Amino acid sequence: MGAFYSGRISLLALTGAIVVVMMGSGICDATAADAGGRGGSNGTESAASPAAAVLSPGIPVDYTPYVSDTVYSNNATVRKFDAKGMLPLYVVTDLFMNLVGSDLKKDIPADLIPAEDGNIGDVYAYSKQWMAFERGVVICAGVGVGLAILVPLVGLLFCCCRCCGKCGANAKKTDRNSDPCQCGTLTVAFVLLCLILTFGVVCAFVTNEYMRTNVRKVNSTYADTTQDLQAYLRDSKSHASHILVRNFDELKDHIKESLNDTEVTSERLFDSGVDFVGADHLFAFGDRLARADKGITSLDASFTRLRSLEQTLRSNVTTIRGWLDQILQECSTERGQPFSGLCTEISHARQNLALAIDFSDLALSSALGELERRISPSVVTQVREARLKLSSVRADLNKELRNASGLVMGKLEEARTQMRGIELKIREQANDARLQLSKLDLSPYFDYVYQYNNYVWYGKLSLCVLILLILVIFILATLFGVCGSRIGSLYEDPFCNKGKGACLMMCGVGLVFVFYFFVAIAVTALFVVGINLQLLGCDSVSNPTASNHLKVLGIVLHQYGVIESDLKDVPQILQKCHNNEGIYNVFALDSTYHVRGVMEKRLADMDVLPAVGHIVNDATRRIKSTKFLSELDRAALLDLANAPWINNISLESMKQQLAPSEVLKGNLEAIINGTFTVEPMLKALAADKVGITFVIRRELTRLEQDLIPLIDAEKKNALTIVNDLSVLLVERNPSDDIRSFVNETDIAEARFHQNSEPIIRTIANDTLDNVERYVSQYMNYSLYEMMNSVGRCGPASAAINSTIDAICLEVMRPFNGYWLSIGWFLIILLPGLLIGIALAWHYRLPESFRSGSSDSSDYETQMEIDTIPLAHRQARKRVHPTATTLDNSAYDSRARQSKATQWAFHNAFKHQTPNGYYPVRKASGGPSAPMGDESIYTRPPSYYYPGSNS
Repeated sequence: MGAFYSGRISLLALTGAIVVVMMGSGICDATAADAGGRGGSNGTESAASPAAAVLSPGIPVDYTPYVSDTVYSNNATVRKFDAKGMLPLYVVTDLFMNLVGSDLKKDIPADLIPAEDGNIGDVYAYSKQWMAFERGVVICAGVGVGLAILVPLVGLLFCCCRCCGKCGANAKKTDRNSDPCQCGTLTVAFVLLCLILTFGVVCAFVTNEYMRTNVRKVNSTYADTTQDLQAYLRDSKSHASHILVRNFDELKDHIKESLNDTEVTSERLFDSGVDFVGADHLFAFGDRLARADKGITSLDASFTRLRSLEQTLRSNVTTIRGWLDQILQECSTERGQPFSGLCTEISHARQNLALAIDFSDLALSSALGELERRISPSVVTQVREARLKLSSVRADLNKELRNASGLVMGKLEEARTQMRGIELKIREQANDARLQLSKLDLSPYFDYVYQYNNYVWYGKLSLCVLILLILVIFILATLFGVCGSRIGSLYEDPFCNKGKGACLMMCGVGLVFVFYFFVAIAVTALFVVGINLQLLGCDSVSNPTASNHLKVLGIVLHQYGVIESDLKDVPQILQKCHNNEGIYNVFALDSTYHVRGVMEKRLADMDVLPAVGHIVNDATRRIKSTKFLSELDRAALLDLANAPWINNISLESMKQQLAPSEVLKGNLEAIINGTFTVEPMLKALAADKVGITFVIRRELTRLEQDLIPLIDAEKKNALTIVNDLSVLLVERNPSDDIRSFVNETDIAEARFHQNSEPIIRTIANDTLDNVERYVSQYMNYSLYEMMNSVGRCGPASAAINSTIDAICLEVMRPFNGYWLSIGWFLIILLPGLLIGIALAWHYRLPESFRSGSSDSSDYETQMEIDTIPLAHRQARKRVHPTATTLDNSAYDSRARQSKATQWAFHNAFKHQTPNGYYPVRKASGGPSAPMGDESIYTRPPSYYYPGSNS
């Protein structure tokens, strides 16, 4: 019994080992401190509740979410238990255990919890209290032990009674009308009981094999669970590092982007409109002056290039026309008359070849030349320097903002240092848990379980075989009793008769009485162990609401040396783990690190108002020293605005000269094709001039591919510059624009000097507020993630549940189903014993005495029997419907001769009384008495009359 209980405990040790690796050396203290701090919350309050009031997962800034690449063997999916046809048995078993062990589902009383060293005090008093706690189990176990003692004792008394010739040892030769009915009813009832017992035996065989098979899977399941827990711990550390390293780097990137946007923000405020600072118009006009100056210079250079290209093109065209004239001279001779048609085509092409452009007088107008001379380069340079000064102010402002943001980042680094303490605590707990896993060597327990499992399988298989043997004996006895001939019958079978059925029945009853004690004691032990392991162990781990169960389990496992510490705080850990809470809440780290205090303190330290004041004062001082225009440049611009020609600049003549789309007139392709055509004529008339055609084609191709595209491109460039100058100088009023520019420059400069401070302060405040907002959001986000998302315990819960299912569902359910099947057999067997004994008595009854003469039954086995039946008169009617009805009273209902007729027919001429036999005569209503004298008259046999037609 002790070895059996220790073997079951070793299976449960696997579950306890999975539980203990989820806690490190400091977890229990942290959890206890957390429970004490909450003041009687009995562990039901979630550790995430304080942070949930101040932290929000909705963060507007996007951070890269953590995507785990960890692959778990148990991928958090619900594993469906495959009952393999035994689900009804398991359901009945669970109902029975819940009914009997309803007290075990409650929490264990505090006075039943042993000390941490396993001391329970007075063994008798403790056992009495524990039995009172398990009163339902104790009652059922007492019933089982009582039956184990009572049934063999009753069997012993019954055996002694039969040895004395009583209790049905000798069947009385009485003839009762109810015997056939009783025998049939008892037989049907016994057959039904045998069917029910067969179901129990089959369930016992199947569950025994299922348990043996499933125990072999526990090792691989536990190995997968250990790997999953290791992977879960590694993934938790990676998740924490992701938040505090990668997401923090992303925060820096967000702040850098915000600071980069400072320049855009300052431009938006500085350049918000002419009515505010006039910067847009001011700088735009400076650009116009610079573009006009540059455009006039570029246009002059473009005109020079166009004139040069035109001269080159004109020279080439003149040369080609001269070569064509030489070809036409040969056509005018007498020998060239046959080729006059070809010469005519070449002549037309030569006349059409001419330039379509004339850039000889293309030059800048006097007004443009004067404008170019009057635009002072220093004006444009001064405007540009003003823009650079403003950009410098903005750059300095951005630099100062970055310096101030650096202060914020420094505060953030300090906050991250505090939060890294949480990560370090998580790493510490994870490393402690991994150390516990590495120390947890369950190989000896697995070896012991495997070896013991085989012994248990053989032992339970022996019980099944014994019960099956008894059941087979009962079934054979029933078959012999139903199908066998009765003792003393006319056709008694020496093998298949009711007497052997009675012997087999009593043999089965005897085996039950002999082995009932051992089987009942074994089933009772299995019942006690199974229901305690299921309700106190498996149910407590699967649904850890009864914390004292796990405390007792931890003490037991600690005493067996399976774990190094107790499990007093594991119920809260398991409950949070099953709820898929984060590792921060599972380990109750809030008792060590007050997250709200850390966050509020760090946010309070991020006061950047002094830095903002320094930035504003320095930037304002530089803005006030900025000058957009010098006095000399201002006077030069006003002189240009007062010039009489400034508003009379015309560019139409230039546009007309650049307008033609064609550069060269004439069909160049026709000339090239004509040179190919006249080559035969030149070979016939003047062979020395054949090379002219090749030169003409080469030059025309060069003009078409090189020179003409250059002229087109330069002409388009010049036309673009002219159009741009037209927009800048002709379509607007340059004089008014220059005066407006000077006035707006003065106004802008004054406004910059007066209004720069609030503008810069607004920029600084907005920028630093944005940085502070990013920092605050990151702290909320990171703390929320660290407290609620890092180390979500779902994979660990799935890993633990896989081992719990492997033990509690796939091992314990077949185990409990086995003892219920055998117990079912033993309970149903009790009425079966009574029915079997009654059937054995009925099977021993001899043949009925009413079927013939009074003395014929004693001679049936000594006489030869005529087995040739006569046709029954009903059969004769069916065969011969018209035949006369015959008297066939000498035959019974089975078409056999009656016993009296057989006796008379075979012994009509024999001595009717064998030696030593005294026939019995039964007087009416009186007892039979032997007649010792042979001379006494004996009644002759009845006369056989076969009928009138025989």
